[in-house]
Amino acid sequence: MRILQLATYPIKEPLHGGQIRVAEIKRVLEQAGHEVINIAISEETHSQYSDTDLLVSSEVLGQFVELPFCGDLATSNYSTSDTVISHITQVVGADSVGVVFIEQPWLWPSVKYLCDHNPAFSGCKFVYSSQNIEYKSKELLLENRKLSRNSVQKVVDEIENLEIELCRSADLVVACTDIDALEFESMGASNVVVCPNGVRAMNPATDTVRMIQEVIGGEARYALFVGSAYPPNADGFWSMLGDSLAWMKPNEHIICVGGVSDILADFAPAAAEKNEYINFDRIKRLGFISTGVLDALLDQASVIICPITYGGGSNLKTAEAISSCRPVVATEAACRGFDFVGDLSDFDVCSAESEFRESMKKFLRGRQDYGSVPKYGLTESSLRTKVQWSYTLAQLSDVYSLLCA
Repeated sequence: MRILQLATYPIKEPLHGGQIRVAEIKRVLEQAGHEVINIAISEETHSQYSDTDLLVSSEVLGQFVELPFCGDLATSNYSTSDTVISHITQVVGADSVGVVFIEQPWLWPSVKYLCDHNPAFSGCKFVYSSQNIEYKSKELLLENRKLSRNSVQKVVDEIENLEIELCRSADLVVACTDIDALEFESMGASNVVVCPNGVRAMNPATDTVRMIQEVIGGEARYALFVGSAYPPNADGFWSMLGDSLAWMKPNEHIICVGGVSDILADFAPAAAEKNEYINFDRIKRLGFISTGVLDALLDQASVIICPITYGGGSNLKTAEAISSCRPVVATEAACRGFDFVGDLSDFDVCSAESEFRESMKKFLRGRQDYGSVPKYGLTESSLRTKVQWSYTLAQLSDVYSLLCA
């Protein structure tokens, strides 16, 4: 079957959770024998693009939505332009498309247009693959920025209407969590499957482990924080760890990895300014690193923290933390979709800042051993492998049967 996969970010070099999920879905579909054409209609904010991707400048997108953090909605409004339609048409060619995978709702307008005007799309089926409930996530994100309520509501309503229309039109909706699945059904979706976020199997290298010890010091212990440049990641960090990190000992650090390294200082609360020297003496911001280095960091961490406090869907970094078999401190929001974490050893779910800090201290200064989880009839290490992509996306291997359900 010929499948078109559309997203608003490239997957040539997947870094953040959305990119990784789209790339893994493509891999699963290709392994099942399908031809997958991936196209990104993307903002110019990434480092690597494929020949099939179309870049849209911020100047163009700025004509559609004035509020910040709305490039995705602006892309949606732009997606029926001659430029976008011509690009998709050229990449797809004249051969028929059997299924269109629409990652998030943003490019639904362009798909509708193509179905009405391009014979290659005649009779194709639609899969709405979503990582969260977008209108709710956007509302929380914009409300935390103290913007005009009327302007925020206009954007939220537009996104909700887009999601409702797509849910009612899709032949299949792929959700990340059971809660999201129920929400999609309430919007009119008739065929929903749940494929949680996952993680690849880790493979730490011994020489990388030695390098990490040289970076943090032989006796240093560290908490690992991995996240994209997504505002809820930075907001959650400061909300759960506090304005001052003076509670950490001199030999204790937080290693910050990924795009969140670049925005952590920008989102620090005003009260944290007087503690800036102490805070950033404790935090080592590494930015983007290789998978080998990340695996070593996960393997050697005293504790992995998942402090996100709002946002929808399931958190890919929580899956990564589960798979690592290291101690974890997470918020309830970070554990959405991973209901079994309460049965895991050394996995603390915290709802208050003081509780989060105390749990971090406990793991930074000692740890326990893992055993079995009788409830599931598995060893704990076996249970933790169920968050790997090969397990979470297994249903999509037989996408044809899902579409005909």
